[in-house]
Amino acid sequence: MKGLKSHDYHVLMQQVLPLCLCTLMQEETQMSLLSLSQVFNKICLKVIDPSMMEVLKEEVVETMSSLEKKFLLPTLM
Repeated sequence: MKGLKSHDYHVLMQQVLPLCLCTLMQEETQMSLLSLSQVFNKICLKVIDPSMMEVLKEEVVETMSSLEKKFLLPTLM
């Protein structure tokens, strides 16, 4: 993974990550990470509709909240 450029990481987050998750994790965790991948995909579009920014902000909040529940809470208990 050395020498990758920012575009390469974008491709990994948008396209390769969802494929890798199909068999590795529980369905709930898959959905949260797939949602994160979709957020990255929407952010990286050439043209972003300004009216969709509020919806995108809400998606980010929901996705991050879901990921925090899955990955941070078990370590706190």
